[in-house]
Amino acid sequence: MSIIGHERTWKLLCALHEREALPHALMLWGAEGVGKRTLAHAFAAHIEGREANVVSRQPLLDALFLAPDEKGTLGIDAVRELKEFLSRTPVASPCRTAIITDADRATPEAQNAFLKIAEDPPAHAFIMITVRHPDALLGTLVSRFQKIHVPSVSNEVIASWLEDAHGFLHERAVRAAAYSCGAPGIALEVLQEGTYRETYRVAKNFLSLGDAERRALIKTLLEDEQFDLQEFLDAAILTAYRAPQKNTALLARLIALRTDAALWNVNPRLQLEAL
Repeated sequence: MSIIGHERTWKLLCALHEREALPHALMLWGAEGVGKRTLAHAFAAHIEGREANVVSRQPLLDALFLAPDEKGTLGIDAVRELKEFLSRTPVASPCRTAIITDADRATPEAQNAFLKIAEDPPAHAFIMITVRHPDALLGTLVSRFQKIHVPSVSNEVIASWLEDAHGFLHERAVRAAAYSCGAPGIALEVLQEGTYRETYRVAKNFLSLGDAERRALIKTLLEDEQFDLQEFLDAAILTAYRAPQKNTALLARLIALRTDAALWNVNPRLQLEAL
């Protein structure tokens, strides 16, 4: 588990831990694929005195990792699991560590239940969540967390990582880094995941079409039960951002829709046609 380009953030987290100055609740926020989850999982291992690169091979005794389900949401059952986990006494470290990835996909019901835990956590609890942006959560919940922004990573660092750690050719690594907008995870997906490359291709095509052609393509996309609106919007945002002549108004609408899609049960057809 490599921490790419976030050495300063990592040192800050470790220093807080060493000084016993960790808050009960900490939020890592930043763009999709930038490395928030990697930082959080590595830090959970660090708290328990483990090497970060053995997390996947050797389960931690005092850590819980929660993420959206197959439907892409975090529901009330996840919060119940969190509450039960935090109620137990630590066995291998000073605290019980809960890592919640993509917490901005929590349902309103789950966020309200989560708020009750965040307002009065057990003394030995440490909760770390990752989100794209704090505004994607209820304001009352956000106020319970100290926040650390996880910035984008330089293209040079990403390209070197793709070459050295994953063995990709220099040209492909440089191209993927350029399209990633500073997100190592996105760059790796572009090179490894055929489905992501296809989504990117469709998004690029979608943005180039006129209104009538877009409506026809939307109909085709929504006929696929596996269509993921949020994944499609991520690809569309990257495409619009990388365009030689940026359409800032369109980019702003895409980002706003992406935020709404993470928070609410929006109608994909109506929202895409409104772009």
